[in-house]
Amino acid sequence: MKRIPVNLATNPIEHRQWLRRVKLVAIQVAVVLTALHALVAWTLLDQPRVKAPDQEVIEPLRAWGAEVENTMATADPRGARSLAMSVDLANALINQRAFPWGRLFSAVETVIPDDVRLEIIQPVATGDGVRVTLTAASSSGDSLLEFLAELEGRSEFYAVYPGRQTVGPDGDMRLSVEALARIVPRESPIDEQRP
Repeated sequence: MKRIPVNLATNPIEHRQWLRRVKLVAIQVAVVLTALHALVAWTLLDQPRVKAPDQEVIEPLRAWGAEVENTMATADPRGARSLAMSVDLANALINQRAFPWGRLFSAVETVIPDDVRLEIIQPVATGDGVRVTLTAASSSGDSLLEFLAELEGRSEFYAVYPGRQTVGPDGDMRLSVEALARIVPRESPIDEQRP
C-alpha cells in the first residue's frame, strides 16, 4: 500500500500529537517549579528567627560611632597628605642610607675601563635585588661596549640591558645600562656578635 503525501483530514492526527507533547512538557515544568517553590518555603520556615541585638552590644557601638564622628570632624586631610609625603621622603632617605654603596661601587670599579667615566648611578631596591641604572660616557664606543660586556660577565650583576646611546654636546658617547644587582647589605658588627 502506497502512502499518500497529502493529508486531507480537517484535524490531522500529527497536529494533535504535537499539541499533546507541548502540553505535557508545560505541565511537567509547572509541577517541578511548584515543588521547588514548596521546598524553598519549607526551608525558610525551618530557619531560626533572628533576635534583636542586645542593648549591651548596641551601646558600645553607638559610643564608638560618636567617637569616629568626632575624630572625622577634627581630622585635617591636607595635613595628613603633607605628612604622608614627608614620611615617604624620610623613608626614601633612610633607604638610601641603608643601601650598600661601597659594595656597588667596588663591583662597578672592577669592570670599568680607564677611558670610561660614570655620570649617573641610580639604584632602586626591588623584591629580587637592586635595579641599577648606569650612564657611562667615553670618547670611544668600543670602550662602552667593553664596559657592557664586563658588566654582563660579573656574578654580582644579572639581566644587564643596554639602553639608549647618544652623543653629548662635548662629543663623547653616552650609554645608559640597566642591570639587576645581587648586592645585599652586610650584617652590622653587633649582629655578627650575637649567638
